Amino acid sequence: MKHLLGVIGLCVLAQASVADEPKSLNLKSLSNAVSNSQKEASQASGLVSSLTDQLGISQSQAAGGTSALVALASNSLSGDNANLLESIIPTDSGAGGGLVSSLTGSIKTMAGVSSAFDKLGLDPALISQFTPILMEYVGKNGGGDLLEQLGSIWGG
Repeated sequence: MKHLLGVIGLCVLAQASVADEPKSLNLKSLSNAVSNSQKEASQASGLVSSLTDQLGISQSQAAGGTSALVALASNSLSGDNANLLESIIPTDSGAGGGLVSSLTGSIKTMAGVSSAFDKLGLDPALISQFTPILMEYVGKNGGGDLLEQLGSIWGG
């Protein structure tokens, strides 16, 4: 998150230094973008904390396992539903899911999720403990309409 804010800050400075007119720098839009990024990071952090606390795993394992399950769901859901899920559970390779981010396009089955869990040092049996936590999170954050589909995809 610090890196993202640093990059945004540098972009603001660069834009301000080359702007011909004050109108070209829209601080309100930039402020909204930063607020949305902070909100998403805070939400994702809460989910990762729930997983680490309840399952006794590391943050990178929680982020990676979440990325694997979201990748499977995104590859299985229709476009709008996949976008909704990804807006509710933003996954980021910088949060420890780097290993999984290289695999996400290829995760199309639960066997792929199991393989990703294994590569993260997680027992694939933990998938059944991840899914109710993720589904509860999705339901509480505007994805109630996705729960039946996610249950079918994730086996919950």
